[in-house]
Amino acid sequence: MTQPAPQAPAQTAEAPAEGKPQVVAFVDQQFPQADADGDGSLSPTEFEPWIKALKTAELQSSGGTVDEAEVTTYASNAFATADADGNKLVSKDELTQFLQG
Repeated sequence: MTQPAPQAPAQTAEAPAEGKPQVVAFVDQQFPQADADGDGSLSPTEFEPWIKALKTAELQSSGGTVDEAEVTTYASNAFATADADGNKLVSKDELTQFLQG
């Protein structure tokens, strides 16, 4: 079954990093869907398809061209960046921090 592409949270330039409730709400809604094994963290095999769908939706909504190779590279780099503690897993807190950055 194909899941609908995640929708990016609306962000405003004046919202402080700790005060982005839309990002927190987005992560609260999306994280359980991405966490296929329900272990409370995202492995690369869970994170990368999810972030690729998010990036593809973002590009399509802005009228940009979707280059699969670039989206794949973005997903791999995004995982490395989001995995702040380097344990090869992305926690809900790490994902929130990544999306707020």
